Amino acid sequence: MTMNREMDLKDRQKTFRAAGIVIFCTALGLLLSRILLRYIMKVFPVMDDASEDIVSDVIFDIMAQIITLLVVPFLIYKFYLKKSTRDILYMSNVRKTDPRIYPLSVLLGICAFVITIYVSFMWQLILANLGYDGSSSYPMPEKFHLWHLLLMLFLTAVLPAVCEEFTNRGIFLSAMRGSFSKWQTVIIGGITFGLFHQYISQVFYTALMGMLLTYLVLTTRSIIPAAIVHFTNNAISVAVDFMSEYAAIDPISYGISLLTDSPGLLLLFLIMAATLAALTLMLIKKCYGSYYTKNYAEFLKTGNVDCYEKTVCYWTMADVRYKPTLRDWTFYIGAAVFTAVYTGFTFYWGFF
Repeated sequence: MTMNREMDLKDRQKTFRAAGIVIFCTALGLLLSRILLRYIMKVFPVMDDASEDIVSDVIFDIMAQIITLLVVPFLIYKFYLKKSTRDILYMSNVRKTDPRIYPLSVLLGICAFVITIYVSFMWQLILANLGYDGSSSYPMPEKFHLWHLLLMLFLTAVLPAVCEEFTNRGIFLSAMRGSFSKWQTVIIGGITFGLFHQYISQVFYTALMGMLLTYLVLTTRSIIPAAIVHFTNNAISVAVDFMSEYAAIDPISYGISLLTDSPGLLLLFLIMAATLAALTLMLIKKCYGSYYTKNYAEFLKTGNVDCYEKTVCYWTMADVRYKPTLRDWTFYIGAAVFTAVYTGFTFYWGFF
């Protein structure tokens, strides 16, 4: 029994350190992606601004999303932890859950988008009062093209829903939950996701989104609902951008005008969205509860391993909580300092 406990602790320690290496490589990789993008666009200039923006989006997302957030973390986990692909996916919480949770996740994503717009606007006001000017606009092609819309949905909604969730709500979340309580993990996951974006204008609302997505994974023990929420939120953002550009319909600007002209009305709308989000989370939790009970009862009755794997995850596999040492935190501290400093520089650049 003692030997099994020691083996479990060593496994959790190694997983904790591997997640730290991934977080550090992610922080460094995202910055290098931005530096390389500037160099590439200077060496290979594009004819017009709109085309340059599209090309730069493609290049950056290949480097940042696919390579930095998916390929590199997968390879680190595979070779450092010496795990099979199946084990990595299992430890990354890639598993099915109650099908009823999927449409509820879409609804939650819509609510999250509404709340994010409000929170983002208030955060921008605070930054503006501190002297920050981060306003920027990106040129779009003069005419609407379906391929452009589909490309942006893929780059802005699909890739983040897969790559960012794999890094932030995968083995990293499992490692944190193996050492900390549920709510401590939610806070850590939120702060990490906020700093992970490396922009002062995004850090606050993305931290709140990170907490929501972390809580969702901890509740459903699956990364899929979080990926659906992430996709829905980003897809709506893309759709709104295209509507405002090509259909002369700008719901964001209209909402902001409501905020300034009738803040009480928009606040009421925010409360309604938050209430609906809370009720949706309650339904999701209830759905998973019945899903868990059903599958665990089936496992006890038949011994079906598939039913067992639907009810357990990495942090529930053993009754062991690993307490990280200072050495275990090395890469985390390095990533936090590096990212916090860089995020602070984004405020500095905006200020001047």
